[in-house]
Amino acid sequence: MSRSNSIGRITAAWAGWLLGAAGWALSNQLSVYLVDLDCAHVSPVAMVAIGLGGALVAIAGALLSLGVWRRGRSDPDGAAFIGVTGAMAGGLFLLAILFQTCSALIIPPCHA
Repeated sequence: MSRSNSIGRITAAWAGWLLGAAGWALSNQLSVYLVDLDCAHVSPVAMVAIGLGGALVAIAGALLSLGVWRRGRSDPDGAAFIGVTGAMAGGLFLLAILFQTCSALIIPPCHA
């Protein structure tokens, strides 16, 4: 395996961690910003759209990491291990995004 291919695999393996955290941060910060801007006029549809966008980013990262794990379970470079933990981390970040999105639908924005 070439060095550039190995670096690409390791980068893809870390995608679950990096994109999952980025999706959660994006979802959290955008929804907090909208509520802080004007809580009386925040639409639940906007909150769901923000949550969906963050969830898609986290899912993309988890799938990239999962692909690395599936392709190379016996590779000595450790990318498979990072890939499986990245896939699990992406799933955990997805769960956090879903819980935050659900709470935005349940709790009125001005009371949070």
